[in-house]
Amino acid sequence: MSYTALILTTAATDYPQIRSLLGADSTELADVTIEQDPFLPAAEAMITANLTDYASLTGANSYLLKSGAAALTAAFLCPKLEREDSESFKIGQFQESGSKVDWRAKARELLELAKVYLAQVSTRTFTRRTAVALAGPTRSGSNIPEEIEQWIERLQPRFLDWVEEGGEDDDWEAP
Repeated sequence: MSYTALILTTAATDYPQIRSLLGADSTELADVTIEQDPFLPAAEAMITANLTDYASLTGANSYLLKSGAAALTAAFLCPKLEREDSESFKIGQFQESGSKVDWRAKARELLELAKVYLAQVSTRTFTRRTAVALAGPTRSGSNIPEEIEQWIERLQPRFLDWVEEGGEDDDWEAP
């Protein structure tokens, strides 16, 4: 079953861009391999989840989108190429490899390139996700803590307080 691409839709023109970024040809990196999950499908899923208007982009935005998708897909393909390219062995701290490409560094480079391309798409919007939700003291005069320890208990996460106290829970609890 073949993957139906969302961004890189023309294998004849889009996949050579991926191969060019990796320095590979069609015998080393077939279309079927590019279309396998977790390569192109995963890259496009990540992009389309964040750029919901991807299908309507035109002009420079379209080029940036395709270039970003190609770079991200190429970065995902680096570990596969590393495994195929490795004619290496390791004994202790000595390692010998027939590959002249540092695929991990190449993947980092391609991820940065993908970020640069995708960040330039002018229609993208930033959605800031909440990582931590905090609840602090209220302005009500009825539950004002009497001691500094009680203020700290309200502001500091319970786990940190527990660690500071050596794994013992103190006897005061927030109302």
